Amino acid sequence: MRRSLSPADLPGRGGANPEVTLLLELMQAGGWLMWPIAACSVIATAIVIERAWTLRRARIMPANLVARIWQLYRQGKLTDERID
Repeated sequence: MRRSLSPADLPGRGGANPEVTLLLELMQAGGWLMWPIAACSVIATAIVIERAWTLRRARIMPANLVARIWQLYRQGKLTDERID
């Protein structure tokens, strides 16, 4: 039979068994639903890192784009054709 963790088992809470705080033991103590939550967390973190890497500002927006747009605007040369 699996033993449930109580706050007294956590570090700094006066628990008698500090080994209980290992991540896998905490996951097991949380029950079967903890494993899909952990898997989704890992997948979400991977997606965030991949999107941040792929959508870096330097790859999406050319250098000096804002400066060139302001220059065209000030010169009155900013037209729909140039924007497209």
